[in-house]
Amino acid sequence: MGQVVLRFRKVKTSTDLGNVANHNSRGKVIDDTGGWKDGSPPEWMRHPERNRFNEGQQGRRDDSAVKMWHRIVDGAGLKRKPQENASKAIEAVFTASSGTFKTVKEWKKFLNEGLEYLKERLGTANCLQWNMHFDEKTPHLHVLFVPIVRDYDKGHRYSSAEFLGGPEGLRGMQSAIFEEVGKKYGLSRGEPSDKKHTDQSQWKSELIKKEKGLEELDKKIADYKKELDQRSEDLKKQWEDTEAKVGVLVGRENAVNNTLKNMPQAQQIATRLAENLHGSTPPEIQKFWPRFWEKVPAFIDGIKAEVKAELATENRQSMHVEARGKGR
Repeated sequence: MGQVVLRFRKVKTSTDLGNVANHNSRGKVIDDTGGWKDGSPPEWMRHPERNRFNEGQQGRRDDSAVKMWHRIVDGAGLKRKPQENASKAIEAVFTASSGTFKTVKEWKKFLNEGLEYLKERLGTANCLQWNMHFDEKTPHLHVLFVPIVRDYDKGHRYSSAEFLGGPEGLRGMQSAIFEEVGKKYGLSRGEPSDKKHTDQSQWKSELIKKEKGLEELDKKIADYKKELDQRSEDLKKQWEDTEAKVGVLVGRENAVNNTLKNMPQAQQIATRLAENLHGSTPPEIQKFWPRFWEKVPAFIDGIKAEVKAELATENRQSMHVEARGKGR
């Protein structure tokens, strides 16, 4: 079972009103001769071959919606002029769920009954423009109203909030159009929804914003990649410098180790030298050299540790200075 769909939105500025009216009348895509302005139908028009079934103020682009708005407002005898920030119009969209009707004739009968209901409920004198569209996914009706509350006792006033009657008024209209139109076609009442709808102009504007956002994101990614590449090069150089310094340390350690390996030979040479000098090894010499050679490895290890610590400190200081220079 199909559903009746009725939703409203406020058209806030004169520019928005012109764009919406031009879109609904197909003035943005069809020229005065009836041909496509850009040579082909737009992407959002799912069924351009059904454009010939559209009805309403299509093609009446000699009289702008903004001028008509001024005529309706000026002729209403309002108690007070509309405020500058007041919404320019209320747009109603009326349709049924996709596939509800099989023929154009059935859709037109249904949409025309919805149009008559909306004019009666919101005022024919307030009707700015109406259009039936068959060239999009589901046939539907657009009606633009100037939000004038016509009160012949208290005087007419311009109020978009009061015009629709708030949330209760909206629910009342949805229930009434279901009772008066939907039921006779066997339709159910559509569920209320907070979903926001956009017209062609808004859709294009949002698309441009998204594309601009993607371009900015691509630029940021490129900047991050460039910075990452630079940091990688810096780290590579620091690693190469560290490897070179480690190589120096290893070379020095190997030299010390080689020296230690040759200690026994040096001990023997020293002993023989003492024997040659004295003819025999005196007791004090015999006691001295063993103790001397016992202490030499620990002494050498101490020197090695001290040299390594100094080189590590120098390496850290060098890297710190390089980092500060690059930070500038």
